[in-house]
Amino acid sequence: MSQLEAYFSRGDANASALIYDMYKNGAYLESWDENLDFNLYEKIAGKLNIDIEKEASREFDVDDKLPWDDINYGVDKSWLYAEYEKAKKAVSTVPCEVKCNNCGVCRNLKTRKVLSV
Repeated sequence: MSQLEAYFSRGDANASALIYDMYKNGAYLESWDENLDFNLYEKIAGKLNIDIEKEASREFDVDDKLPWDDINYGVDKSWLYAEYEKAKKAVSTVPCEVKCNNCGVCRNLKTRKVLSV
């Protein structure tokens, strides 16, 4: 189950094809352990030339186009990378309710912080 979750968290357009084919083959409530048919996942993934294990453990380089880059969530990619580097050193970031971290959300989404501590 964890491998499938990792695959879908990194998934690109191929993930949607896998989900759709699973549905067409009778998959239902697959996130419930008693309904998980991993053999069916492997069969359909094979048909679609998807290596679930490889994709689930794939690492991305800083300059790679990421599957979720097409979604505008406002945060600058450079800020996320800086947070990633901080996380590897176990350095936390103060929440924006306390101090603005210049993540880009307010600027990119033309909004402003409304909650304060």
